[in-house]
Amino acid sequence: MTEPQLEPIEPDTAVELYLTERKAEVSKQTLRTHRGRLKHFREWCKEDGIENLNTLSGRDVRRYKIWRSDGITNVTLKGLIDTLRVFLRWAVSIDAVDPELPDKVQSPSLRKGENEKTTHIDTETAEQILRYLRKYEYATLPHVVWELYWSSGMRRGASRALDVSDFDTEERYVDVKHRPETGTPLKNKYEGERPVSLSETVTTVIQDWIDRLC
Repeated sequence: MTEPQLEPIEPDTAVELYLTERKAEVSKQTLRTHRGRLKHFREWCKEDGIENLNTLSGRDVRRYKIWRSDGITNVTLKGLIDTLRVFLRWAVSIDAVDPELPDKVQSPSLRKGENEKTTHIDTETAEQILRYLRKYEYATLPHVVWELYWSSGMRRGASRALDVSDFDTEERYVDVKHRPETGTPLKNKYEGERPVSLSETVTTVIQDWIDRLC
């Protein structure tokens, strides 16, 4: 079997080229989120001395995942790793990484209620509330808020800070932002800004709510 012929490229150069190409394909929100997520990958490459993307291996990606997992939720980590996989698939197209590398990227699996410790009600009560909202108040604001709380463990302050423009239906995430000037600050200020990945079900509920507003 013929070995792939890779062309040397620095991680920073590859990421900037990726973002430039994606600029014409995705929304500004999505592009900003990808830039933010890949910023951590670039930092790790510098710390780890990776100067040529050609050398990146499945073991390297696993070490990056472990490195980045410190201090963040599984939901946030999943978004970061999913974006890295998208970037690496693009990198294959420019002969920057081994074609098999993207398939070696293992995204965290999200378990139902894994962020339960951040809520103040028991599982049975929360599920009863969601069943009621899904049946009788589908795609209302209370329904959207409860879906966000239960699926992501999001704090009330973070949910209050969300704007409609923070939602990306294509990439399935909401971008939590610190906006003290509008009276919706985050507890950890700008350090609390982050993209939060959403399930397909929650994404649909939010999009249906937005459609009802229009």
